Amino acid sequence: RVDRHSPTFSTSYNNLIEKNYIIDNGAAGILSYGSRNLTLRNNVILRNNYLKFSGVKRWEQGGIKCHKLENGLIEENYIAYNHHSPGIWLDNEFPDSRVSRNIIHDNGTQGLFLEMSDYEFNRVLVDQNLIFSNAKNAVYIQDASGATFVNNILASPPTNDSIKRTIQIKQVSKRTKSQNHSFFNNLIIGSSPNIEVNYPAFRSGPQKFDYNLYGVRIKDRNFVINSFSDQPT
Repeated sequence: RVDRHSPTFSTSYNNLIEKNYIIDNGAAGILSYGSRNLTLRNNVILRNNYLKFSGVKRWEQGGIKCHKLENGLIEENYIAYNHHSPGIWLDNEFPDSRVSRNIIHDNGTQGLFLEMSDYEFNRVLVDQNLIFSNAKNAVYIQDASGATFVNNILASPPTNDSIKRTIQIKQVSKRTKSQNHSFFNNLIIGSSPNIEVNYPAFRSGPQKFDYNLYGVRIKDRNFVINSFSDQPT
C-alpha cells in the first residue's frame, strides 16, 4: 500500500513481525524498504546470509536490513551468527525509530550498522541492548547522523586490529554527514583504543560521550580520531 501523506513516502506501514524463528535464509533474514510504523519484536534471527554474499554489489544481506525505516521499532530480538553481515543494518534514513532490548552477538561484521542519514541530535534511539563479540564492531556508523545510545552494553573481543573497535564512526563519501551522535550511560568494553570517531570538520561534526563506563585499563587510551572526513574541493 502506498501512503502519499507520509513525509518519506512510505510504501508499506503498520506491519508487525513477532515471535518468529527466521533462520538460514540465503541473504537477509528480514528486509524492508520504505516502511512506516514497522515493528520487529521478539524474533530469533540466526545464521542468515547463508549463501555468504559479500563485497561489491552485495548490499542487502544481514539479520535485519531496513531502508527508509520511519518510526520503526526493533525490540527484544535475539540476533546472532548472521554470516558476513551485520546483525541490524539501518540504511538511507531511519527517522524516529528505536532499537531497544535486543541481544546481538557473533555476527559476521557489525552488531549494529547505521548508514546514510542527515539529522540533528536525538532522531533515533538505541537503548538497553546487549551487543558483543561481533566480528568487526559492536556499533559502526558511516555517513550517518543523529543517533542516541543510552544504557547499552557494547563490547568487542580484545584485539590489535584497527578495524575492530567497539564503536567506529567514519565519513567515507560526500553524500551526507557523520555527526550529532550521543553516547550516554553505556558500558563500553574492548581493546585500547576501543572508540574511533571521525575528525569534526567539513561533513563531520560534534559527537557526545558522557557518563559512560569504559572497560579498558585506566592508563590506556579510550579514543582515537580517524582521518576519514569529506574534504573541501
